[in-house]
Amino acid sequence: MFIWQCQWLKITILYFKYQQVINQKLIFWLLILRLLSFPMENTWQRSQCIADKNNPSKKEPYKLYMLLSEDKGLSWTIISDNLPYTDSIPFAYGEKLYLFFMVVPSGELDERNERMDYKKGLRYTGINVIVSEDEGRTWSEPIEVIEGIKKYSTCQIPMVIKDGYLYWAISEGPFERMAVASCKLNRGILNPAAWNISEGEEMNIPKELNPGFFPGPSMHCLEGNVVQVEGRLRVLARAVIDRQGTANIAAAFDISVEDGRTSLSFTQFVALPGGQCKFHIIYDEVSKLFWMASNVPSNSQNWIDISAETASTSYLGGPGNDRRFLMLWYACDALNWFPAGCIARAERLTQSFMYPTIIIDGEDLAVISRTSRDAIDQHDADLATFHRIHDFRRLAMDIWPNI
Repeated sequence: MFIWQCQWLKITILYFKYQQVINQKLIFWLLILRLLSFPMENTWQRSQCIADKNNPSKKEPYKLYMLLSEDKGLSWTIISDNLPYTDSIPFAYGEKLYLFFMVVPSGELDERNERMDYKKGLRYTGINVIVSEDEGRTWSEPIEVIEGIKKYSTCQIPMVIKDGYLYWAISEGPFERMAVASCKLNRGILNPAAWNISEGEEMNIPKELNPGFFPGPSMHCLEGNVVQVEGRLRVLARAVIDRQGTANIAAAFDISVEDGRTSLSFTQFVALPGGQCKFHIIYDEVSKLFWMASNVPSNSQNWIDISAETASTSYLGGPGNDRRFLMLWYACDALNWFPAGCIARAERLTQSFMYPTIIIDGEDLAVISRTSRDAIDQHDADLATFHRIHDFRRLAMDIWPNI
C-alpha cells in the first residue's frame, strides 16, 4: 500500500500543471482553468466552456489561474489570475519560468473559421511563449515561435533536453498526427529562429486493433511523452483506438536529428498500461528507472455489460474511458512496465483521478491529478488533488537485465 497524502483544492478546474525550478528551491506551480460566473467583464472571456452540472445547457467562460506552493503542496497561493490562455505548459529553464500555449479563448465565434473549435469557443494559434522572471507573478508579451500553419495541441507532458536541444511532442489536427518540436536552447527560447517542428506522422491503425466495437468519431494520437533511453529519443504517445475499446496500447515514434532538423517516424504499437488515456513518464537518476502514472480501465470492451447503468448517468464515452484508477509503474527501458501500486482510486465511473503530472521531490514522488469528485462526469473535473508517495523507490524490484 502507498503512504500518500491528498490535498483537496476546492477550485473548479479543467487543466493544471506544475514544475520544479529556480534557485534550487522546490516550487510547485498549479495552472487552473477556472469556470467563471456571468456576466463577463473582459472580451476574451466570451469563449464557451463546460456545461454546469445542474444546468447542462448553461456554458461558462474560461479563466486561467496560476497558484504557487512553497511548502511542498500543503498550501497554495494565487499569484496570477489574468492569463488569457487555456492549455498552457510551464517550462523552467535557468532562472526563468516559460509558458507555452497554442490555443486561446476567442471572443469571435465563427464556425466557418477552420482555426476555430466552435463547440469549445477556442481559436488555434501557432506555438507561443511568454516568460516570467519573478516566479510566475508577472509575464512578458507573447512571441510566436512556431507559425500556426496547422492546428497544434498538447498538455503538460515530459520534455527532454539532449545535446543543448529541447524536444517536445506536439499533436496535429488536433489529435490526428504526432510531431516533435525542438529548440536550440543557447539561441534563446523566445527566438523563433531557435525552433523547428517536424512534419506530422500518422499512426496507422490496423483493423486487427480496431474491430469496430464502438463506432463513432474518435481521437487518434496525442499527448506524447518524449523519453531518452541510452541516448535514443522516442515519443510514446496516447493511442485512442476503437474509442478506447482497445486499451493499454501506446504509439511509439522514433526521433531523428540531422543538421539541427528533427523528424519523426512511427515505429510500432507497444503494450503500455493506460495507453488509451493521458500518461506521464519521468526518469529518476537515482534508481535509473522510468516511473509512470496512468489510468487502467477495468472493463474496456463492456464484456460485463453495464450499458443500461451508464445510460442513466452522465458517464462520458465508452467503457474504456474509465478513469477511476490512477496507477504507478516503473521500467528500465520505458517499454516493459512493472506495477508499483495504486496512487488513488475513485468509487464511481463518473468520478476519476486522471491526467497526472509527477515530479521527484527527494525520496518522494509528488503527483497532481485532475480529479472529478462531484463534477458533471469523469472527464470535466471539479478538483485538483495533490498526492505524495513517500519513499517511492522502495516500491521497485531489481529489474535490470543482469547476467
